[in-house]
Amino acid sequence: MKLRLGLQRVEDVVFGRVLEQDESLRECNNIVEGGQQIRYITSISEPALDSGALLIRGDACNKDNQWFAQRYDSPAIAIQVVADIKMLVAKINADEQQGELDDCGLVVIE
Repeated sequence: MKLRLGLQRVEDVVFGRVLEQDESLRECNNIVEGGQQIRYITSISEPALDSGALLIRGDACNKDNQWFAQRYDSPAIAIQVVADIKMLVAKINADEQQGELDDCGLVVIE
């Protein structure tokens, strides 16, 4: 598995952290694209979540275990963000899982 995240949504807030990340993903720009709210996952600095992207472990190695969080305009948007992240992580891990996108290694607690 190349990427595994711990993720939780509480109402309109999504937060989590990177649990495991293959070093081949470090410092890569636009690792994967897609999604309605989260358009891409990138790895340029430190873990963070913003309105359109999820940043995973990058060149700021001292912040590898940092939590990320973002408040959205509504719980419905936050639910879509979780779905987008799950889909994008599944795409990253698809090569090793022989196309099984359901088991993407994402822990979703709602």
